[in-house]
Amino acid sequence: MAWRRQPRNLTKELFYDGTTIDGSRLEKAVGEVVGGINELDKGNTKQRFVATQYHAGFNPQDRSASAQYGRFPWLKMRNDDVLGSSVEGAPFNILRFKGTMVPGIENFQSTVGATASLGDQFAWTRMFHFSRPAILYGVSVMMHIDGGATAARPYTGTRDPAVVPVPYTYNNTGLGGGAGPPPGFTPTDNTVDVPLVLDVMNPGSPEDAELTDVEVTRTQWGVNEEMFSLLAPSPSAVGWTDMTPHYDSTGVADTRALGGRIVEFRDLNIPIHEQARVRLAVSIPLYDGTVYTRGTWGADPWYLQAWSITLTVLEEVQSL
Repeated sequence: MAWRRQPRNLTKELFYDGTTIDGSRLEKAVGEVVGGINELDKGNTKQRFVATQYHAGFNPQDRSASAQYGRFPWLKMRNDDVLGSSVEGAPFNILRFKGTMVPGIENFQSTVGATASLGDQFAWTRMFHFSRPAILYGVSVMMHIDGGATAARPYTGTRDPAVVPVPYTYNNTGLGGGAGPPPGFTPTDNTVDVPLVLDVMNPGSPEDAELTDVEVTRTQWGVNEEMFSLLAPSPSAVGWTDMTPHYDSTGVADTRALGGRIVEFRDLNIPIHEQARVRLAVSIPLYDGTVYTRGTWGADPWYLQAWSITLTVLEEVQSL
């Protein structure tokens, strides 16, 4: 028979009709097979991945009148608001992220140091480092809100649940002044002002945002259209009524059914190179309140909800 390359690579000794079979060849073949199995090369094994989930989150600080609180971990989107001058010749990025424009906020200026025209944005960022190549499978971002009627609940999703019970709208009731929603929106419309960005730093120049690769982004999505559950608690109710017996928290005054808004990306299958720095950022708005209303976000948007994010990554199984 004609010669052909043998796809098997545990041993180069092949036994078939027309060849000699002796003890030396058998011993050599068995030795190569044993050695190949004890020290398997990477190409001889099936590539297997294990899903790993990286989770992060935080609860905002107490914003009562007697508490001392700050905006941490929210930082301004604009880099040129910091004190001092930039280093000559060093990369300087006016904005920290790409693709975060929302209606009613104009915080980008082509001139470094220019004052923001209207409003501002604040971002919460988490950084992940992968020493080996991986596959990004899914991203989940949740805005936790305590439902129900008790005013003492910490995360209402709105600046004043008694005045504007429905969160994430351009409703300016109780704010005074003539500021209205951005063009194209009405006071009852859902806000579209929580951009999500996942990007990967350039391995050669990770501090230069112009070279950053944006892998996942979502902007100008209706916040109230991404409900955690379609059976959201009523503003005047005390729990869920989706089953019998229904969930009821009347015994604990400040506890209500878990709810909120959630954004999920699945089946992304985005390859991540080795030694990659992956950054996931969430942005919230602070409207100027004069030209455009602050709506249900109010003047302190940092304390209206708790946050959690989950990154699902497929990582290759490694031998010890």
